[in-house]
Amino acid sequence: MSSDSSKKKLEKILMITVTAGGGHIHATKAKYKQIKEIAPHTRFIFFDVLIDTFGQKIGKACNSLWNSAQEKGDVQSQEWQRRFGHPISEVLFWIPIFCKMVFLLSTNRFDRIIDTQVVGTKAIIKALRVVEFFTRRKIILEKVITELPSDQVLHFTRPIKQLSTIEKKLIQVCCSYSELIEEDKQEGFWQHMCGISAQDVKRDTPPLRLNFLKLIDKERGEEIQTLKIFTHSAKELELIQSASSRGFVKLKNEDPYLSLDIEPTDRVTTIMLGSRPHEKATLEYVQKFIELSQDHIEENRRDIVFVFCRNYDEKPNSLLKRMEELVKFEHNFPANLTILPMPFQDDEVIAPLFWRSDITITRSGGITAMELLAVGHGQIYLHTETISSYKKQGRIGMPAWEEGNARFLIQKKQAQFITPSTFTTQCKAGFTLEERVVDFQEEELNYKQFPEESV
Repeated sequence: MSSDSSKKKLEKILMITVTAGGGHIHATKAKYKQIKEIAPHTRFIFFDVLIDTFGQKIGKACNSLWNSAQEKGDVQSQEWQRRFGHPISEVLFWIPIFCKMVFLLSTNRFDRIIDTQVVGTKAIIKALRVVEFFTRRKIILEKVITELPSDQVLHFTRPIKQLSTIEKKLIQVCCSYSELIEEDKQEGFWQHMCGISAQDVKRDTPPLRLNFLKLIDKERGEEIQTLKIFTHSAKELELIQSASSRGFVKLKNEDPYLSLDIEPTDRVTTIMLGSRPHEKATLEYVQKFIELSQDHIEENRRDIVFVFCRNYDEKPNSLLKRMEELVKFEHNFPANLTILPMPFQDDEVIAPLFWRSDITITRSGGITAMELLAVGHGQIYLHTETISSYKKQGRIGMPAWEEGNARFLIQKKQAQFITPSTFTTQCKAGFTLEERVVDFQEEELNYKQFPEESV
């Protein structure tokens, strides 16, 4: 090694994230891989702001409050945590996070800090100020907003707006989709939400995993698509094979993978209700799809439905097992339908599925919305819970920030809201006509249309 190269300093980056939900950690991994592609020798330290500050028991307990609400489809609990839990945690967690960050920053010489989560922003900035005072070295916190830029992202923007003018010089707001805001409204939006100028917002590469970035602007052709589904255990492999055996798809066992070919004429549906899927709704969507297929059997039509479940090992009576049983014991299962329940998959599977799918049924979380904007080609349906109290408020059954993300998917991708109870009405046309997009009649949701964005 030459003397010049030995003296050359490798960049060291601190990645701050949180494992509640899935979007924040996916954004962190995406940024990590993007940087590694360009600078493979970069050194990283990953910091989970809850687990690494409070320890495994307390940190995981905090995360489980959020994850449990997602699994149950408890919108009210998610809203409570955003409106009240998050501001309270900013006060209660301030000192522990501040102390932990001062120690971390004092014992490491970081070149960059990338933060993809919403907890402890003010404490982290204060720690940066203290370390800067003693070391005379300024480090900027790159705050990556993992939602689309609506007026409902207060969990990201509220702590930033509360920073002092001096403190705001230590933070770089990164919003890849800032252009979704009308140009003449961008300055007012960022001043209103963060107290900063639109010119100070960095529009960098979206926090999308590499396989999504590769598929942006790629047109769908007539080629056969091969997918390899990863399995974490022999039991997962067994359950997937059992469910698929009722249909026409032939899986190839390449342990720990199951591979399959998707023909150009196959119609593909992807059901993915978040990293912590609402189990009841997922099962209902699959049951409705089976019933619809039974009523509309066409000789030349073949449907493959990919259903994202959690890993089998996490719960003995897991969604993956229940999905397999639903398919296994269904009488008169359509011969032209294959249901493929899957454990958690990485972007090597999710990206090509979103790109290939004729129908996707997802939540409108921030990262999922970005992924659909980037590669989605078919009809996009956004899952919403049917909660009577929300109907009375003129609201749909999803958290406010997901409503904000949905606004852009409706505008840019003609997305539609859906529930298991409206599935048959909305998707029936796709089983009898060639058109993929069907008009949505507001019969059961009775939601209030989004107003024009104003600040």
